[in-house]
Amino acid sequence: QSLTQAEAAEAAVSASIEEARNFLATKRMEAKKFSADPAKQANASLGKITDRINALGAEVTRLKKGIEQHRRNVRIQETGEKVNTAEAEVAKVVTASVLMHNLDAGALDEEAAVGMKTTAAELDTAHSDTSEIKKVAHTLVKEAQLAVAARQKDVDGDEQRKVALSHFRGRLGKAEGQLDGVSKLLRNYEVLRAAIRLVSEVRPLASKAEQAAESAASTCLPLLDGGEEFLAAADVGRLAAALTKHRVAKGQSEEDLLTELTRKNASFSDESSGNAVANEAVANTKEVTVGVSIAMHEDDFLIFLERLSQNISCSDLVLPPAEARRRAMFKAIHGRGTEAIGLEALRTMLRKRFVCIHSVSVTDTLTVVDSKTVHKLEVGEVLESLDEAQKDQSTGMERLRCWVPASDATGFVSVRGTQGTIYLKPFSPFDSFVREMDQKISEVGQVLNQCAKLAKAKQLELLRLDDGVPQAATTEVSMLLKEVLGAVTRFDELRNRATECRKIFKKREDDEHTAHVQCQEKATADAILLPLREQIDALDADEQRLDERADVAVRLASRGAFSEAVEAFQTPCSDSKACEKLCSRAEASARVLRQVLTDQGKKLPASGGTLGPLVEAKKELTRLEKRCQAVEKKCRDAVTAFRRICEGIAEAGRDAAAVALRGQLRDRALAPETLFAELAAGGHLITEEALSAHLNSLDASMPPEHVALICGCIPAGGASGECSSGMDRRLFMRLVQHYCHVIRSIAMTDHFEVASSKTLRKAEVGEFIQVLEGPRTSAKSGLSRIRGKALADGTDGWISIQGNQGTFFLEQVEKPFYVCTADMLLEEKDVPASAQRQLLRTGQLLELLEGPRWVSPGEVQWAKIKACADGDQGWLIVKDHKATSFAEEGQVLTCVTPIALTNQLDIKVADVLRKLDVGE
Repeated sequence: QSLTQAEAAEAAVSASIEEARNFLATKRMEAKKFSADPAKQANASLGKITDRINALGAEVTRLKKGIEQHRRNVRIQETGEKVNTAEAEVAKVVTASVLMHNLDAGALDEEAAVGMKTTAAELDTAHSDTSEIKKVAHTLVKEAQLAVAARQKDVDGDEQRKVALSHFRGRLGKAEGQLDGVSKLLRNYEVLRAAIRLVSEVRPLASKAEQAAESAASTCLPLLDGGEEFLAAADVGRLAAALTKHRVAKGQSEEDLLTELTRKNASFSDESSGNAVANEAVANTKEVTVGVSIAMHEDDFLIFLERLSQNISCSDLVLPPAEARRRAMFKAIHGRGTEAIGLEALRTMLRKRFVCIHSVSVTDTLTVVDSKTVHKLEVGEVLESLDEAQKDQSTGMERLRCWVPASDATGFVSVRGTQGTIYLKPFSPFDSFVREMDQKISEVGQVLNQCAKLAKAKQLELLRLDDGVPQAATTEVSMLLKEVLGAVTRFDELRNRATECRKIFKKREDDEHTAHVQCQEKATADAILLPLREQIDALDADEQRLDERADVAVRLASRGAFSEAVEAFQTPCSDSKACEKLCSRAEASARVLRQVLTDQGKKLPASGGTLGPLVEAKKELTRLEKRCQAVEKKCRDAVTAFRRICEGIAEAGRDAAAVALRGQLRDRALAPETLFAELAAGGHLITEEALSAHLNSLDASMPPEHVALICGCIPAGGASGECSSGMDRRLFMRLVQHYCHVIRSIAMTDHFEVASSKTLRKAEVGEFIQVLEGPRTSAKSGLSRIRGKALADGTDGWISIQGNQGTFFLEQVEKPFYVCTADMLLEEKDVPASAQRQLLRTGQLLELLEGPRWVSPGEVQWAKIKACADGDQGWLIVKDHKATSFAEEGQVLTCVTPIALTNQLDIKVADVLRKLDVGE
């Protein structure tokens, strides 16, 4: 308090001194305004006052330093008091932790952990109290250390204060060391308690994992043992279906069926008394005495299965021959608590069971309309049928009267919805077992994974503890973790074994089911395929006859060996007609067989598999269908082959005839029109006989049918047609007049042999060449050459069709024609100033005789043409100097049958202009 008052007084004096100095400074400024003498006197007086103020300021400064020294001493004293307080609190901590020294760090058991000196509860209390006091002491020590550090600036060279602070540090260091010792003691206790807790938490995990693994093994045991009981259940289902079919066919009740079956065996049993009764007595018994029930014992059941085919009609039923399996079937039928198959067991066996695969309601009446729901079937629920399925006439759905064991409800349920939704499927004991097993495996897997995860976490938590963890705790947790992981490993092996066993069982089940299905399918397949034998034999005979007739033609046509065909077929037209008749007969047999295939195919049930008699029957039907298609294709190929043979023969005959006729035209210097008129004898056709006689006179003789092919197989357009009675003018002109188009530049020579000839000029690409002679093949060079006239300029020479390396220089084309695209004048010469002769109209047909030729100037393209309408000849401007086209190559159609020419496209509203004659 005194220091505070002194500091306040010092501050007030310092403020007064500062105020006085400011006032003196003001007065000095005012004194500067005086004259010299007054100013001098004033400054002297002010100087004395200033000295007095400075002396007071020095005294205040000295007093201020004294106050600061006292303040520092006081702060050092306060720091000492904090150190004393911290030491006192640390002493309390040390005293409170005395009980913790009784802890045995090597024990896991809580009682053994403290020996016999104190209890775990007392240790927990001591630990809690010590921890709380330690927190306070630690805070006080830290505050004292901060205070000592803060007082370091107060030393200011004072040795006494320096020694005091050093002493404080030493005392605080000792106190901090005591706290560290207590902290270590507390930590050791916490580690031990945590280790004890972790061990106690891991122990039940190991036990839980072992129990879960054992429960999974117990659940999977029926499958691991081979699943014989499920195979036996499947056999029972097939047997029940056969017995139901037999019972329904004979109109029997279940009791009548059981009586019949027992009578046909060596003995039967009385369920109530167990007495055996002779077969003769049973046969004579019409009614069963009250209180006595007919039943079938195990040995009787085995005898019944041995004589099954004799007892009932079941040719499509296949049961395993092994006695063990048949005993398993008996066990599956008679149920628990009985030793024989009685009426109730038989009813249970015959009753069909279904499982719900889509939620559906069970109603009280057959019709869905106005019915009430008595039970809601959920997915997985099992129900038993009480009657065969019936059809709801109002909705068309298939409905089943059933009993639901889960709720003891009886009613009607839909098997399939109107949209195709399936609600029920036949119950399978194996599928039910698999669902339960999968659910159990899933649950156990989750439990084991959780146990392993928790055990690993506990071990990791134990390893993360500080030094001092008992070795026994680490060892036991590791052993418990191994037990958990061992259970997980065994479970994984069990799951893998179950998966493998499921595959093996499924294969066995599928094999047995396949054998049973194939037995049923074989009878169906035989009944379907048997009626096809007669039609197949007929088709085989027709195909054989066709092969004998058409084999040579097909082979030659496929190889393009038409030169061989000329020798092989002297009467190709007759042979072709005979082949067509055989083809018609074979196609008719194929149609009959296809119709039978269609009818029998409708009887073939749908089969989703890839093996089995029905699949083989379907494949056989498909094969026979393909066989029909193959025969029809063979017929088409045979007809096509004979047509190609005829075309090839006609082509060869045409070439030979063309060479001979062109030679005659050359030798006699005749025009083609003149020779046609001579051979046609003034008519419009050259008869086959006249053409044949003329060719014979030219050493180009050929069979009459070959001549007929030449006349009828070369119509306009080059397409094959029926044999005609002669050759018209257009056909004759196309026969003797051949034209080629230059596709690669080639020399025109003056002689046939290249070696001894001279080049006349080069035929350029795009030129038209009229064939005058040939083609002929040179024996020296092997080149095929023709003598032709270039239409562009009339050059006459020999040209090679093809080179030694296979390069083609010419290609055969139709005779070139032009069609006027604009009205223009027909000129006599190839100069623009020539006299005009005729106006050519747009669309008029022009036959190219010479050209086209480019004429300068103006690069006008000219062509010498002949008008087909009246035969006038002259020069035509094909394209003028402005590149305007007046004519272009066009398609020429020749009338082969008289036909009307109309003025419109629609024949219903068109008027006839005139009739077109043959050859126009």
